Amino acid sequence: MPNNPKSIGGHFEAIIGGWEEHAADATFGGLTLTQYKTKVKSSFDARDVIEDLERKLDAARVDRKNSGRREQRTYGQCGELDQRGSEPWREQSVVRVFRLHPQR
Repeated sequence: MPNNPKSIGGHFEAIIGGWEEHAADATFGGLTLTQYKTKVKSSFDARDVIEDLERKLDAARVDRKNSGRREQRTYGQCGELDQRGSEPWREQSVVRVFRLHPQR
């Protein structure tokens, strides 16, 4: 029998598929097909939760990556402020707020 979660899930699916196709009314190991499905349902439910969380994690990583790009553009624009020359005291304070490594 497989020993990792993905293989076990595939094993359960293969058992159910073969059982449904070839002997839907048969009893194996003292279980009917319906009883077996009920027994392994929690495993399939947990697998669905994990897949959903992995999709959300992937989406959050994309959002973080895109947000970082926007922040870099904003930082770059603020860095350009001190080179324009109008009201340098205000522009320099804005630049200091967005500086990644402030000078001490």
